[in-house]
Amino acid sequence: MQNYTLDELREMKDLTEAIKQNLAAIEASGLTLDDLEDMRKDAAAVVANLAVIDESEWDLFSLEDLRKEAESTAARLEDIEKAS
Repeated sequence: MQNYTLDELREMKDLTEAIKQNLAAIEASGLTLDDLEDMRKDAAAVVANLAVIDESEWDLFSLEDLRKEAESTAARLEDIEKAS
C-alpha cells in the first residue's frame, strides 16, 4: 500500500465528497446514465464545432446570419409544401 501524506488524504476526501454530492444530485434529477452520456456527446459536438469555427474565417455574426437565412428558407419551403 502506498503511503499518502495528510494533505493528499485530505484532497482525496474532498474529491470523494464532491463525487458523492454530484452523484446524489444526479440521482435526484432523475437522469439516467444514458441521458448523461447523451449530454456528454452533445457537449463534445459543441466543442468540436466551436473549434472548427475558431479555425475558420467565419465569425459568429456571419454564422448567425447564415442560420437565420436557413431558417427562413426552411419556413418558405414548408409554406410551399402546405400550399401544394
